[in-house]
Amino acid sequence: MAGTRSIDEYVAGLRAAVDAEIAQNRQSLIDQMARAVRLLSDAADEAKWREAVLDAARIFAPTAELHLTAAECHAARKFPVVSRGRVIAVIAAGEHDDPGALELVASLAGWAAPQAFSETQPANGDRDLHLRAQRFARVKVAEIQLYHAMTVREARAAGNLYEALKVEIDAARELFRERFLKDPAGITDYLDQELVRTLANDDSAKLGPGYPGPLA
Repeated sequence: MAGTRSIDEYVAGLRAAVDAEIAQNRQSLIDQMARAVRLLSDAADEAKWREAVLDAARIFAPTAELHLTAAECHAARKFPVVSRGRVIAVIAAGEHDDPGALELVASLAGWAAPQAFSETQPANGDRDLHLRAQRFARVKVAEIQLYHAMTVREARAAGNLYEALKVEIDAARELFRERFLKDPAGITDYLDQELVRTLANDDSAKLGPGYPGPLA
């Protein structure tokens, strides 16, 4: 019996060590992704955005490169950066680099891309203010998806994203209101647009009946 207990204790200890290692690796990945989000959110213009995308990609792939067209990219792996339905850049990486992490960086880069890449321009208000508001919206929604990925998937399927993520969505809405809607500058509620487009996959019904709707 003593030997059996010793083996059981050894197995339990080994299982605890493995669980701890998995948790540590998961937290490390979250921390790295949070750093990538910060790099992209701080980019003030197109040139800084490109630099931020490359820096974020190199967190996971030290030899990564950024190309403006797929034709320029001859790497083993290519990760397109898509903004509003258009490929605006390509992250090039090696065969052994982490594809999951780089796909997420490419997605984050697309969400945080400056308005200069878009085919449409703001109709009114100060252009720089619009750019900052749009970038803020994309980054906040990206953060929700990053930190609450499982909740997002489950709530999207259940059609109750707002109910499931009320604290996070309300906090983002309040920040957006504070930063961009206090003055009558004609700013669109880009956060609402991004919540519908990205979080709810272009289906506002998935936010649920309790979602308050646009702030402006």
